[in-house]
Amino acid sequence: MSSQDISSSSQDALVDYYIDTSWILDAANLVFFMQAGFGMIEAGMVRAKNTKSILLKNMINTAIGAIGFYCFGHAFAYAIGRLLTGQYDLVKGINGLVAGLVSSTAGCAYIEPWAGIVVGAIGAIIYYSSSWVLLNWAHIDDPVDAVSVHLFGGAWSVISVAFFAKHGPVRNPTSTMPDGIIYGGGIGQLWIQLVAVTMATLWATIISSIFFQIMKYFQWFRVDVDTELAGLDNMNHGGAAIFDF
Repeated sequence: MSSQDISSSSQDALVDYYIDTSWILDAANLVFFMQAGFGMIEAGMVRAKNTKSILLKNMINTAIGAIGFYCFGHAFAYAIGRLLTGQYDLVKGINGLVAGLVSSTAGCAYIEPWAGIVVGAIGAIIYYSSSWVLLNWAHIDDPVDAVSVHLFGGAWSVISVAFFAKHGPVRNPTSTMPDGIIYGGGIGQLWIQLVAVTMATLWATIISSIFFQIMKYFQWFRVDVDTELAGLDNMNHGGAAIFDF
């Protein structure tokens, strides 16, 4: 291969890298809008007289969770990646930030601001650890780390309520949220949260398996080899969306 071919190949790889990076950053920014949806859900689950309070808590705890990741989780996601791979990993850093947001979702109405920092930081660590285990031990290649961010991060989000929730009102005006374990509330709420995680996991697994089996039976589960090699855009939509530079 001539030096000109090597230079051209390097230039193509660099352009691909910039495109991929821009796409990842845009997708990560869109995730922030998901939190607005969670805010609407939470506003609908409280009485009208508590709407501003719950929305303010949603905003503040989400922001603090992100700050917690930047201050603590960022160091783990980037430093660990640097130690293990010898280079900083943009995707791991962005997914760690998203994992911090996911982690703060379940308890944002019931935890103190300082707890939001802790929950977000732990969520980033859980994300990075689970991602490494899935790829290196289970040999499951999750290209966008969706399982590590949303399954493991979401599970931690639900479980964290049992540790960091502070005594206060919930949707039912006749009940109150018990104190978390760190406030001396005992482990009763932990069992409830673990049951919730288990049931949600079973429900998602069963429903998804049913649909996957139906898709597999009708041969919709994946495309044929020729279509995969040529690309879905070329085979089904009349051309590629992104052209070679």
